[in-house]
Amino acid sequence: MSPLAWAVLTSVALTPRTGTPPVHLPASTAAHRATADATADATADAASASATRADPSGEQILRQMHDRYTGKWYHSMTFVQTTTAWDSTGAKTVATWYESITLPGTIRIDFAPRSDGNGVLATHDSTFIVQHGAVSTVRAGGNILLTLAFDVYLGPVDHTVSAVRTAGYDLSKVHRDVWQGMPVYVVGADSGNLNTPQFWVDTKRLLLVRILTPTKPGATQLRDVRFNQWRPIDGGWIAPNVEFFVGTTRQRLEAYADIKTNVTLSPKLFDVTQWTTAPHWAP
Repeated sequence: MSPLAWAVLTSVALTPRTGTPPVHLPASTAAHRATADATADATADAASASATRADPSGEQILRQMHDRYTGKWYHSMTFVQTTTAWDSTGAKTVATWYESITLPGTIRIDFAPRSDGNGVLATHDSTFIVQHGAVSTVRAGGNILLTLAFDVYLGPVDHTVSAVRTAGYDLSKVHRDVWQGMPVYVVGADSGNLNTPQFWVDTKRLLLVRILTPTKPGATQLRDVRFNQWRPIDGGWIAPNVEFFVGTTRQRLEAYADIKTNVTLSPKLFDVTQWTTAPHWAP
């Protein structure tokens, strides 16, 4: 298996079936203090809210996410992704990926150039690595990122709850916090614990903004995935900037362009046996 394919397989956050982030210095000490004060106020407000009323359960939050956008969210999407990755030495590589999504449940990634026939297909219960047009590796498990960033808004709530629980998230544990100045629900861990699988949901828009998920099935080490710059699109939302950290080391940055929603995609595109022959939108 190629290093790129392995990197993808271990970073798609499989769901079992049964360096420091950049620091941008403030323009002035006063600006820094204002930002710090605002964050402190938001944190205090979140703590006060938790203290004065019972938080919803994780299952209730998933239901709220679904109900907020039911009948509105787009059903398919394509985009061109620029993938910047850093290895353990800090060396950087940049690649182009063509991504096709049909919701709920399926994502196809083609690595440029498409003529090489390399990519990944993830469904609700399996992940396939494709090399030179043929399946080289199959792993049981879907993609929890796809589940919580997209499928939750279209699929049956019970299915989402089951998938999230199976992936190892404790839906009975919920607390409030602040992320990038926004109040959030944190599901799966107690306050202050960043060593347990958990996902963070913006309380206002009910969007996934952060998830800590095992680096691979059964691993105790977590990957910290951050969904940035959410913007509305065609009844739903998209975060065109996604960062992947392990500890304080950023390993990957994904930037989406040429985003299209509710596009017509051939079912053959999501059939691994027709990887190189299915009609495709990308060059």
